Order: sequence, then structure tokens, then C-alpha cells
Amino acid sequence: MSYLVLARKYRPQTFADLVGQEHVTRTLTNAINLNRIAHGYLFTGTRGVGKTTVARIFAKALNCESAAGPTPEPCGRCVSCKEIAAGASGDVFEIDAASNTGVDDVRELRENVKYLPARGRYKVYIIDEVHMLSKNAFNALLKTLEEPPAHVVFIFATTEPHKIPDTVLSRTQQYEFKMVGQAPIRDYLAKLMAAEGAQVASDVLMLVARKAAGSVRDGLSYMDQVLSYGADRPLTEIAEVLGVVDRQALLDISEAVLAGDPVAVLDVLARLSASNWDVKDLLADLLEHFRNLVAAKVARQPAALIDAGDAELVALKAQVKDASPLALEHLFTLLADAEELILRSGQPRLVLEMTLVRLAEAATVKPLDDLLDELTKLKEIALAGGNIGGSSAGATATRAPRAGKVVERPAPATPSSAPAPEATPAPSAPAPDAQDDPQGALVAALKAANIHAPATYLAQGEVERLGNKLILRVAKGYPAKSLERQLPAVQKLADDVFGAGIKIELETLDIAPKNSAQAKMNEQRQADQERQQMVKETLAHAAVQWTRDLFPEAEVTVRPLNGPAREK
Repeated sequence: MSYLVLARKYRPQTFADLVGQEHVTRTLTNAINLNRIAHGYLFTGTRGVGKTTVARIFAKALNCESAAGPTPEPCGRCVSCKEIAAGASGDVFEIDAASNTGVDDVRELRENVKYLPARGRYKVYIIDEVHMLSKNAFNALLKTLEEPPAHVVFIFATTEPHKIPDTVLSRTQQYEFKMVGQAPIRDYLAKLMAAEGAQVASDVLMLVARKAAGSVRDGLSYMDQVLSYGADRPLTEIAEVLGVVDRQALLDISEAVLAGDPVAVLDVLARLSASNWDVKDLLADLLEHFRNLVAAKVARQPAALIDAGDAELVALKAQVKDASPLALEHLFTLLADAEELILRSGQPRLVLEMTLVRLAEAATVKPLDDLLDELTKLKEIALAGGNIGGSSAGATATRAPRAGKVVERPAPATPSSAPAPEATPAPSAPAPDAQDDPQGALVAALKAANIHAPATYLAQGEVERLGNKLILRVAKGYPAKSLERQLPAVQKLADDVFGAGIKIELETLDIAPKNSAQAKMNEQRQADQERQQMVKETLAHAAVQWTRDLFPEAEVTVRPLNGPAREK
């Protein structure tokens, strides 16, 4: 007897033998038990997930002779079951729509449905790849499909349901067959290998399941190929035979990327260059792999979201242990954004290599929020007179061009033979007394702190202290809301000048402000100066300079939080 491939030898014969389609088998089983058998069914899904197999099992369930009526568990031993399994039943017709696309074929079918079954209870018409029928053929089938004889059941199967006319969809029950996960396919292959008496390692089974990409039939075909080559061969050789990238290679790539080592990334790709891998397949595997890294970092139960073996899950968790979720998401986004460029390029392998090198460099770049936090701390240390560098008193901080790190450079030493003369402070006017002149004391403190706008308002208004209450009166016409926004800063200075616990109240004078036109002009001039200073400081900020280095062609716009863009 000639050899029978695994996909045919172990084709499921009952609903219980199906892998990964429980939602379909449960519904059909209940329909049989409740005697709610429809006249038309549409099975949709990718290749090799069991559409035609379920159609045959359903036909056996309707015509099994071991029961008085349709049964969800066909015996497989009666004449009817054997004939259907062998494809020789006179009551079950399997039609390939790709070869019978015309109106004449449908007319012949319409003539045959009138006759009663030769042996069983139902005549079952299984039309595979039904989307291949012509438009006229679909139209010719509509009336029969809507009101067929009671003994006829139509089962359509297709991989492209979007090509089926809505008039056909509305006359059938649609069942979507899912792609099967890697773990169920691996377990199914292990079961069949035990039945075959073949010793196959779990890693090999997982590799075949990953190559199957959700198709059980594809998995069985690849398993046949592995058995022919030798299931006991090294995993790298089997991966090369199947044309897939070894999972360890993906882990090596992500490890090099997370370590910021582009040289190691290129070494892994050079090692893979001798293998029979396709750029599109490798890119898809990398996208899935970096997605799995994110899931391993943020998910409470990664095993429920990652279709991988236990050893791979452990490796994924170990790699992302010290990585931030934001950095992992950024790496995935960079790779996903480059997908179209890689696939459309005339040299896709080179573009993929440079993309992974870029990922390795991007992995060492700190997020902008972290840089801003570090710069804020450095500024606080500098204002407090502390040592920014942390190693020498004369160290000054300068910005690194790429990674946002602080580099210490010693300040030039002053020759001991020519000591610098001590600076003589310039004489200053005595500060106003807070008790006798609360207005002058507060205005002077505001000007010293570079809070000019409130200082201008209060200089032309009134400040009165009543016990622990400080009443600030501004002339009518001044922007009181602007003063209210800066009130926390004024309150802090008031605590310093008049003592903690002072309470500020705002009032408006009924008189018009002195020199209102000039005051408004001065206010506008002061606002413009503050805005220009803000733009200058922002553009000179280390984080902005780092961003400009990273994206040299990008246009940087300084936009106030509550206003339009001002400078570029």
C-alpha cells in the first residue's frame, strides 16, 4: 500500500477529533440535538483549519444509519459513514467551485436537488471555494438556496467571504473558523507522533507549529517533511529545512538590541545569512517577538497572551526584567513603522539590518521625561550651590550630544602666583521695612525674584497689612486673572517677607490706573521680554538640543501651554 500523508491518515472523523474549533462543533452538535438543522451553511476561514472536514462530519451526522435520526456522534462503521469518508456516497456531493463556475453547472445542480436521497436522510451539497462562482451562477442559485427541498442541505466553504454576495450570506448560517494557536497544534502533533511511534523533541514540535501559522493541515505537511529529513537532527538544521528563523536567533537579536549593541545585532544577522530565511517572514517574527517582550513586561499573566513554550517565556521575562515598558513600546513602534519601507525596498535585507541597528541605538536613548527630570535635579543642585558632577569641586556639567548623559570636565585652574582680587560688592539701597512700608517691601521682593508683572501691578496699587492678613489692591483695568495665576509665587514671597501664616486677599480699586496707556505699554513690553527669554531658554535646553541632534531635519516650535506657537 502506498504511503498516506499525515493530513489524510489522521483526518478527523468526529466532532471530538477537531482541533481548536470548539465554538463551531458545539453549535452544530446542539443544532442536531435540538433538530434545528438549517438548509444552508457557510464555513469561512483560512486554509487548513477544518472547513471541509467539518462539512463531511456534519454530512455523516445527518445520514448515520446507527441512529434513528441525525446524531452528533456518527458511528463511522455503517455503510453511509464509510461511503462519505471514502468520498463515494451517492447522497453527498463535493463540488469544486473553481472548476464549476458557470450557470450551466448550477442549472444541473438545481435539477438534481429535486430527487430524494438514494440511501440516507439528506442530500448534502458541499461546495468548496464557493467564492469562485460567477455572479450569474450565484444568481441562478439564489431561489434554490432560499427554498430548497426539505431533504437538501447546502454547505459552502470559502477562504474569502468578502467575495460572497450579500444575497447568499443572508440565506445561510455563517461559521467563522479560527486560526489554531501554536500550543494546540503542538499538542496535536505530539499526540500523532506518539501514535506513529516517532520520537520528536518538544522544541521541534513547537517550531513546526510556529511555521504552520494557525493551519493544522500545514502543520501536518511540515511534520511529514521533518520526519523525512530526520526529527533527531539539530534544531537549527530543521529550522533551515523549514525556512524559518530559530527562536533562539530572535532572542539573540532582542538581547543585543536591549543591550544597545549594534555590532552583536549584525553578528546574529550574519549568522542567519546562510539560512534559507525570507525577509518578510523574519520581519513578521520580529514584530511578534517584540510584541511578546512588551506583553511579558506589562501583562499580569503573560502565558495567556504569548503563544510560546515555557522555556521561551522564561527567556522573555529575563530579557525585559530591567527594561521599561515605554522603551519596549518605542522599539516595537520603530520596527512597525519601518515595515512598509522594508517590504517595498529593492534591498529589503539591507534596510532590515539598518532598522535593527537603529533599534539598538534607540534602546540606549533615555526618554525625554527622564532627561527633563535629571536636568531639573541638576538645576536644583546648581541653584543650591552643590556639586553637579559629584566627583570634584571644580567640575562643570556639559551635555552629551546623543544619549543625554552628563559629562564632567574640570574647570581651568587659576594660577597660584596671581590670585584673583576679591570683588568689592557695590553699595545697595536699604530694603524697605516690611512693617512700615509693606507695599515697598513686597514690590522689592517681587522684583528681586524676577516676578515683574505683579510687581508692576502692586507698585501702582495698594498693599495694606492688617494683622496676619495682607490686602493687595490693584487699580481697575489691570488683568486681575494674571495676578491670580501668579498668586502662589506672591504668597511664597509674602511668607518670606512678613512671616509664615500671612493670608493674602485681592481687591480692586475703583480708580483708574495711573498712566494706564504707559502701564499697558510697559506690561506688553515686559510680557514680550519674558516670552523671548522663555523661547531662548527653551531652545537652549539640553533636551531640546538632544532632540535636534536626533532629528536634524525636524522643525522645532516653542508653543506656550495656553497660547499659539510664537517662535521657531
